Amino acid sequence: MFRRQMTKSCSLLGKACTIVIAIAAVVLGCRTTLAKGGDLANMDPFGVATGAPASAAYARWMPWMSKAGVKWARLGVSWRGIEPQRGVWNFKTLDSMIQGGAANGMYLNGLLLYNAPWINAKTHTFPMHHFGAWSNYVSKLVAHTRGKVDYYEVWNEPESFAAGGTAAQYGRLVRVSYDAARKANPHVQIGLSVHCVDVVYMQEAIQAGAANHFDFICVHPYEVLGMVQHGWEGDYMSIVPTIRRMLAVYDPAKVNVPIWITEEGQRIGAYGATVTSQTRDIVKGYVMGIAEGFARIEWYQAMDGGSTGMGLLTRKGQPRPAYTALQTTTKFIGPIPAYQGWVLLNHRDYGFIFKGPHGNVLFTWARPGKIDRVRFSHRVRIIDPATGLSDNLAAGRALRLTNAPMVAVGVSAKLVAQAQHDKSQPFPWDGNYSHAARVSIRMGSPNRDRGLHQLKPDATSVAVHIYGTTARLCNNVRGHVRQNFEVDPNFISFRPHHVNITVTARRNKSNTPAGFVVGYESTTGLKHNSPGGWWTIPGNRRWYTHTFRLSDAEFVGLWAYNFDINSDGPNKGGYYVKKIIVTK
Repeated sequence: MFRRQMTKSCSLLGKACTIVIAIAAVVLGCRTTLAKGGDLANMDPFGVATGAPASAAYARWMPWMSKAGVKWARLGVSWRGIEPQRGVWNFKTLDSMIQGGAANGMYLNGLLLYNAPWINAKTHTFPMHHFGAWSNYVSKLVAHTRGKVDYYEVWNEPESFAAGGTAAQYGRLVRVSYDAARKANPHVQIGLSVHCVDVVYMQEAIQAGAANHFDFICVHPYEVLGMVQHGWEGDYMSIVPTIRRMLAVYDPAKVNVPIWITEEGQRIGAYGATVTSQTRDIVKGYVMGIAEGFARIEWYQAMDGGSTGMGLLTRKGQPRPAYTALQTTTKFIGPIPAYQGWVLLNHRDYGFIFKGPHGNVLFTWARPGKIDRVRFSHRVRIIDPATGLSDNLAAGRALRLTNAPMVAVGVSAKLVAQAQHDKSQPFPWDGNYSHAARVSIRMGSPNRDRGLHQLKPDATSVAVHIYGTTARLCNNVRGHVRQNFEVDPNFISFRPHHVNITVTARRNKSNTPAGFVVGYESTTGLKHNSPGGWWTIPGNRRWYTHTFRLSDAEFVGLWAYNFDINSDGPNKGGYYVKKIIVTK
């Protein structure tokens, strides 16, 4: 799975991992009074994260990040660095990081994480059973940084490092951490941490004891951001609303807690990511993240460390184009974003408007593979985030728009009013499916999507014209035996539903036995086999239809998809899929 591979390179914050400063706490307009040192209000959403190798080099990259307008950083040392031997405390590294952050005008947020080596030699392994020693570590750390470090995330992606650990055990760890931290500093803020956007894991942890024992939530939506380059902006824009739906049901008192991205990014050369896609998607990640309500977004990572190719700076400290793109974004959105709303230019091109330090600014781009033209009613200034270069665009003159974001400064009051109106509307996925009875996909080249998308269709299947119609060969294409699909989050998201998935398919011309099962996101996590099990396609004399009936579907997009059709089983062979319909 993408996440499991990505975890090794991205989220494994290493043998020394994160801790630090945050002398401020105004998030989404809710002010928190801090301890002696901190009555600063900070609503700045721009941050970065690092792994262990780059954390140690903070003096090299912090000045660059400060110059780029970044105010927050996630880095530091783990329990093994703070208490290397039982009862022996070492805050030297941590204190130097705090001083480095202060010298560069940056706030640092921290982690409570991993085992001490004198408890478990496998320091990253979850769960944690030694609650007395853990509570003592949390208390000592939080007391030492009181008034300096006021945000702590509990563990780092516990699912990614679990050796039999469960969400229930994580829920208990959160509760123990919260109680110990609050005794040491009544103003400290404690956050839940999950990999990707594992909403079901959050839910289970909350039910198991974390309820009302956290102050913010941290997600790492690498996969979801990765789908933006394929045109799935609606999926990314659904993360915060989906989490809030879950909180409304399972912990209503926390429904409005701040939600942070403490890791997201792209590794150049992996999973199709390039310098170009990294440069485009860092702008989209921050712009759409702020638009949907993330209080803070921390790009992984500031400078190349263990994961070469992910940094805004190379190992030698040289800025990549993504660095310039981030610097441009912070400049025009500003440290206290005033999001106005979204618009569809030409009824298809995404646009997000902010009132920033330079006036009303529009961030806009076209769909993947498309070139469009946009005209404005009066003169605007156009900036290319990748280079920071600008030019004036006369009224009525066309702006060439591609999938690479552009910034238009000084857009009209009429366009701003339209954005303000659309802000409260469901964000569209080629249409508004919030009240639809069904969504569907008609396979072909390209697929015809109606609220249902296939993940990377051309990489996992082959579009064909067969038996007088369009379809896709979907079995064992280039080694793929599974095809993944995502339902428009406005159609169905989080709340458990009875869902029917109807597939129209037939065997290929060889007529060898063929079929598949449906795997899906359920109320208990990802299930690899739907009720009713395997469907054997009867033959190839006509198109056959079969309905998989799911009584416990809970679509949250953990892996950036909701269900799959999977032929990796006892019945293999070639088959074509013509159409899939999802009804609720």
